[in-house]
Amino acid sequence: MGAAAEKKSLMREFYKHCVAPVLPETLAWKLRFYSKHDYWPDLTHPRSLMEKIVWLLRHDRAPLRALVADRCKVRDFVAQRAPECKMPAHLWVGKEFTREVWDKLPAKFVIKGNHGSQMSHIVDKSKDSFETVKAETVQWLNTNYEDLLGEWVYASADRVLVVEEKLELNAIIPPDWKFICGNGRVLIVQLDIGRFVNHVRNLYDRDFKLYEGATIAFPLGPKVEKPQGWDKAVAIAEKLAAPFDLIRVDLYLIDGEIYFGELTNYPGAGWDALKPTELDFELGSKIKLHAPS
Repeated sequence: MGAAAEKKSLMREFYKHCVAPVLPETLAWKLRFYSKHDYWPDLTHPRSLMEKIVWLLRHDRAPLRALVADRCKVRDFVAQRAPECKMPAHLWVGKEFTREVWDKLPAKFVIKGNHGSQMSHIVDKSKDSFETVKAETVQWLNTNYEDLLGEWVYASADRVLVVEEKLELNAIIPPDWKFICGNGRVLIVQLDIGRFVNHVRNLYDRDFKLYEGATIAFPLGPKVEKPQGWDKAVAIAEKLAAPFDLIRVDLYLIDGEIYFGELTNYPGAGWDALKPTELDFELGSKIKLHAPS
């Protein structure tokens, strides 16, 4: 676990065990929000992007959100809505990661927990041991991710492990392109580079214009050229986002081909600060939330 992820995990644990139990629920949410964003939120009539993420997390219980949070079930959803989007091969799915499973897998692969976020390990057998990876998977399987920040979508997900092929671009891990969409339209795109080492992040609009100096939670990264297949990726993101008021579509752009990563219902659970704050409110103004049924 990287330093940023470890810090975030500790903050979640502090909130869960020390803050949430002793305060009224809404006040606890507001204090947590203020501590990160430096403005007092309106969680009844949300205005900013981050307020609206929190509102959805607390109020929206659409069954489709739970379906797309499941790393296995979402594949049919993607195939139906955007068949042109490629998906990394699933090499194994199961409840117990054994030595026999390890031996049958290739030298490099990605293993993930199906029932939560931030449960992912890019494995290189020349550097990682079976025992280390096994121990990590046991920790994942014993974690109820819903308890951490109330992300209810993971409550019904099968508590299994998923092994995927490792995607590469020029022999390295490809950048993550994360398309935040409101009412079926791409509003802003995160480019994440070096997620596991020296994580940096830039923000772009749907036309690949860089938001100079703006970022969400991580330091700014280097400027990059517009990737091959950008327009295709935007179109795929909007197809997958169409049923939702607000969702993030994570894709990989590799040599003109678009690969599916995941659908993220509540980016950062509304915890990650978007700076400048004016941009947070500008993006939020473009999203219309519908009252949950």
